[in-house]
Amino acid sequence: MDHTALSTISEALKHLAKNQKVKDYILNHPKLYKVLLHGARKLIGGETLQECVLEVIRLNHLGIHTTVDFCGENTNSEKQAHQATVEFLKLITTIAQQGLNSSISLDLSHIGLSVSDSCIENNLNQIVSHAKKNNVEVMISMEDFEKMEKVLEQYFHQAKKFENIGITVQAYLRHFDFEEIMHLPGKIRIVKGAFEEPESVAFGRGESLDNQYLRIVQMALQHGKKVSVGTHDIRLIEQMIELSDTKFHENIEFEMLHGVNEAKLIELKQRGFQVRDYLIYGKEWYLYYCHRLAENPMNFIEAFSRMAYFEG
Repeated sequence: MDHTALSTISEALKHLAKNQKVKDYILNHPKLYKVLLHGARKLIGGETLQECVLEVIRLNHLGIHTTVDFCGENTNSEKQAHQATVEFLKLITTIAQQGLNSSISLDLSHIGLSVSDSCIENNLNQIVSHAKKNNVEVMISMEDFEKMEKVLEQYFHQAKKFENIGITVQAYLRHFDFEEIMHLPGKIRIVKGAFEEPESVAFGRGESLDNQYLRIVQMALQHGKKVSVGTHDIRLIEQMIELSDTKFHENIEFEMLHGVNEAKLIELKQRGFQVRDYLIYGKEWYLYYCHRLAENPMNFIEAFSRMAYFEG
């Protein structure tokens, strides 16, 4: 299949991921749900916390740290935001009680960012303070450009009170003040950027983005920051290793999405680097899976073939 066709599929999947009617149809269509879940299971920790814990234990035994996220986003009521917050509190308690080597990650829109200021502030404060008591790190995910300012506002507010909270930054942003976040205590997770943004806002994939990524990593390390390098780009990873002096080894880790390249994580671990696997769990895996399929449209072709087989 040619590049144009794959790009078309990729864009279609990104739009489908945002379509609530399509999502509801798939999640309520038993046969289609079963087929897509079969594919999604390679990339998620499971539909329940119990399933996810078993995978975290396996990864920890390999020397791989984890970050766990209860998947979901864009809650539009205090009740939904509260329910998500309760699950994150349960996740933190489970990590502590079972002695798992894991942090947690969350989208602020999952716990009330779009509901009200008081809702998000109360829920995030509960999560971070509970995590602090249990010695668990909390990583805030970055969302699309329209939400970025509100996400950063909440992060700055909490980071002044708690040292166990970190932030995700997207290297593809052209005019983001990366220096501004270098003076707060938490870890920085650096990713290329996954959202569709106009060219005026974000770099496209290519040399300019890679150079900016490397610049941000170096800036963070020189400020003494703990850095999680969130990329599957092997060439970029090797460039960072070449640029990083051994004195930075204790401050840098390489993080990949679950199910993408565990062999590379193990290799990096054997080379003396800290490594981390990011995995999600929950029933709301559809959006996450669509984004992963969009990154590699051939996986969609495979999933579609399986669906045809089951239907036949």
